[in-house]
Amino acid sequence: MAYAVAEKQLYSSHYFDTALSLSFCVRDRATSGHPGFYLIMAMGTEQLSMAGLKGEVIRKVVVGRSASNLQAALTNIRNLLEAKSKP
Repeated sequence: MAYAVAEKQLYSSHYFDTALSLSFCVRDRATSGHPGFYLIMAMGTEQLSMAGLKGEVIRKVVVGRSASNLQAALTNIRNLLEAKSKP
């Protein structure tokens, strides 16, 4: 069994004009006896307003923060799931 969620944003912030996020949750059937799943996320954005030198600098900061925020969120999700699975 697999689950998928698609989220589309129009003018998601003053940095991103549009954004599309796809998330997939797929069970791990390879390890019997240890329930688990893979969380696969794909994201895309369009930044029409980030042109020129200023836009390039802002883009690097925003992309870096987005990646670190995503990593923190996924770590938090993993920790919550592991805490619930312990007897």
